[in-house]
Amino acid sequence: PSRSNPAYYTGHINWYSAGELNSMYLSGSVEKITESAVSESSTKMFKKGSMLVGMYDTAALTLGTLQAGNANNIIPDTALLKGSLRTVDEELRANVKTRIHDIATSIAKVYRAEAEVIFGSGCPSLLNDKDVSDSVAKYAKELFTPRGAFTTAELAAMSGGGAKGAGGSEDFAFVTREIPGLMLAIAAGQPQAGYTFPGHHPKVRFDETTLVKGAGLFAYAAMRWLEEHK
Repeated sequence: PSRSNPAYYTGHINWYSAGELNSMYLSGSVEKITESAVSESSTKMFKKGSMLVGMYDTAALTLGTLQAGNANNIIPDTALLKGSLRTVDEELRANVKTRIHDIATSIAKVYRAEAEVIFGSGCPSLLNDKDVSDSVAKYAKELFTPRGAFTTAELAAMSGGGAKGAGGSEDFAFVTREIPGLMLAIAAGQPQAGYTFPGHHPKVRFDETTLVKGAGLFAYAAMRWLEEHK
């Protein structure tokens, strides 16, 4: 829910930050939100007993499709399960892939079946260069004022979590492996103006006037970088 509406955070519904997901069991969150905060944003409710997994220092595994058979009274001889895996740490990614293979093949063996695990060529973790990031953060604050631009660490501090990375997947990661760079986000609409849903939500809307700000930042950052790195 939008932080610009303090009333959203005066309710009784548990609102957990990433920094609170370090215990085996959770009984109550530091912050509480209202029913309006849920209904007027893209916030999702989870039932008591649900497993909550933070994206930082963890793996997010989504099994999105299961395809098997064509008839309701015939047991299919094959089944295809597809999903996606996201991690911030590359070593963790390799370990999870090994575990997925071991678990899938072992379960299949128990039932005298066979399982084949195939991983596609996904994107690596996107690494922002520290020098470029620090410089562009300074330039953005110069252009938009300190209250108009925030670093990931600053946003994490506002939400009570730790700044250890984000969960997006982006092929620009291949570029930052070869050339120092960074990926930044431009806000495309204020919640109070009706832009309440995130990028991948079916009801998402974008304020196209923000394109001007994005183009301006790219140009300003390039000029300032050249001034300081002659």
